[in-house]
Amino acid sequence: MGSQQISRKVAGSDNRPVAVIVPLLMLFAITASAQTFTVLHNFGGSDGRYPTSTLVFDRAGNLYGTTEYGGTGNSGGDGVVFQLKPGNSGRWVFNPIHLFTGNRGTGDGANPLDYGGLVFDSAGNLYGSTTILGPNNGGTVFELSPQGGLWVFGTIHAFSEGQGPDSALTLDAVGDLYGTTVGGGQFGNGQVFKLSHSGNGWTFTDLHDFFVNNDEGINPVGGITLDSSGNLCGTAGRSGANGAGSVWEITP
Repeated sequence: MGSQQISRKVAGSDNRPVAVIVPLLMLFAITASAQTFTVLHNFGGSDGRYPTSTLVFDRAGNLYGTTEYGGTGNSGGDGVVFQLKPGNSGRWVFNPIHLFTGNRGTGDGANPLDYGGLVFDSAGNLYGSTTILGPNNGGTVFELSPQGGLWVFGTIHAFSEGQGPDSALTLDAVGDLYGTTVGGGQFGNGQVFKLSHSGNGWTFTDLHDFFVNNDEGINPVGGITLDSSGNLCGTAGRSGANGAGSVWEITP
């Protein structure tokens, strides 16, 4: 930690100040707490591979996340949505609540990248996205609803307008979802979208298409942040006025 020199008077023949070395540990009380690292689950392939999302808790303290691949075998699979539930003796119980099929032109999509993680609504429904495939081969936004101890999967939007929704979704106060696609849109450089919940259905709105020949940037990989006034803020990963990306805002 080092030492600190303090000069003070000490008894001596000439009564001159001399240096007394006082260790810093004598001057400051330093408390170090030990940290405990615990592995909650090791993936093997059939239960998922490459867990890239941030985990999210539900109200009961269970953890949820996604893997980009795996779910159908050690050498394949198109991704998993999983739950980790606290068990006895500090152990966590792993439960795959959806395995993606990845069938081209049909099905539920593939590769739920979701760097920012899944999102819960107030009713306990879970939302996320897949980056590729699905009915229109552009990725999907999905919902998992708890019903009778099971999770019921539904595709609420299959992308044909944009392509590659690999950011986390953002939920507003009335239950609408916002997100971005890294590609596609009117100019092929990504878009910002909204999914409005009405009755039993969802309405897709294209809020912005990124255009390469100006300073706004392209390829919005990150998620969206909402402020208290309903403005949307996000980032574009490439291009922009200086060619290094941008931070943008959409004002309703």
